[in-house]
Amino acid sequence: MLLDVRSSVIDGEGGRRFHALISLLLAADCRIWMVPHLRFFQSFRKCYKRQTLQKIQEDGEQSPDHYDFCLSDRYTNHPRANKTLRITTATLREILAGEMPFSYGLHLGVYQSGQGLMLPPFREQQRIWRLFFGGYRAKFVCRENGYYSHLPTTNRFEIVEETLRFCVDQTRSAESDEAFSELIKSECDGFTFIDSDKYRLPGKEWLNTLSLADIFLAAPATTYPMSHNCVESLAVGTVSVLEYASVFRPTLTDGVNCLTYQGKEGFRRTLKRL
Repeated sequence: MLLDVRSSVIDGEGGRRFHALISLLLAADCRIWMVPHLRFFQSFRKCYKRQTLQKIQEDGEQSPDHYDFCLSDRYTNHPRANKTLRITTATLREILAGEMPFSYGLHLGVYQSGQGLMLPPFREQQRIWRLFFGGYRAKFVCRENGYYSHLPTTNRFEIVEETLRFCVDQTRSAESDEAFSELIKSECDGFTFIDSDKYRLPGKEWLNTLSLADIFLAAPATTYPMSHNCVESLAVGTVSVLEYASVFRPTLTDGVNCLTYQGKEGFRRTLKRL
């Protein structure tokens, strides 16, 4: 197949989105060639993008004359491919005919561990927790949204603190392997909270752990108002509580496939509703 992509917008943080795309294509046994556009290669130094580019070949004199399939951000009918799919990262305008939104993938570690390619068992998991959050919540790692000025988001530290106050008598956590082993065996109608500063969940157990919960607190921690964890919760059938439903294509719908809020006051109302 051929990648004919000019814009580096599909990179994502450090090249993570591009890494996810190539991981899925390679898992489908695709052989990949890429048209060398200067604009796209200007962000070559992003660590995950650099790693990923080493797994594909440059389209040139030694490449096929014609391809079975092309993925592009400008063509809907590539002259050298039997079939073409045009992708876009746009979130504010309408999707054009023949165009497909470029999805935000699972975390690259999930793909590397193989979990991201074995989703059905997680979707069928028996849910034993009501509300769950696992990850870093320290104030110094939770920066303000710097990507989407039209979509202000409340940072993760404030959201987690609000949840801990609300569920003060109904919060359980783990700070060791032994405590975590007990946690995943018992039901909890309150808040199951695992702070990565105190106990780091085993990466290979992430999707299994996430699928134990009915609802996941998907507050982003960086300048990017999306969250890999939110996509992963959707992938395993766990409902997300989030402030950025409009970033998804199609947009997520409150009360149907997510629970939404706006600001801390809105989040408090959502906690009561939950």
